Amino acid sequence: MQKTKVCTKCYKELPAVAEHFYRDKTRKDGLSCRCKQCRREYNIANVERHNKMVYKWRKDNPDRARATSRRCYVKNRDKWVELRRVKQYKKYVIGLYDKLYDQQSGRCAICGVRPDVLYIDHDHITDEIRGLLCRKCNFGIGLFGVDEHEAVFLKAAINYIKKI
Repeated sequence: MQKTKVCTKCYKELPAVAEHFYRDKTRKDGLSCRCKQCRREYNIANVERHNKMVYKWRKDNPDRARATSRRCYVKNRDKWVELRRVKQYKKYVIGLYDKLYDQQSGRCAICGVRPDVLYIDHDHITDEIRGLLCRKCNFGIGLFGVDEHEAVFLKAAINYIKKI
């Protein structure tokens, strides 16, 4: 028979497994006293309060906060490096997007449609930005690829459509 546990918030009786309760090594059974659903609702409702507490703790404990951050960075170095690269890329792209938008008059560089959203088209090998495209054109270019060999398929598709 499977053990059950009652959530202290909603009073539902659920199986006492990690699927329904978060792990908590400070408790005897190793599971949180609130079910995952109640915990999520609490976290969403109290995000500002939590952020203020974290800020205050970091301010009051700068050495421990620095050490904790350092341990996290060392453990997840690859993720942090990628995140920094993406942030730098986005800062570069924001200014460039506005410039391209003005140059293209808010239109897709391929079909000329003026959609609600334009996507940044870039070469996945060199990361060079080519222009702004509507969703359909961006998706189509993505399916046909970007290198010289795959451009042959795009030309073949154009020739095929012309025959019909």
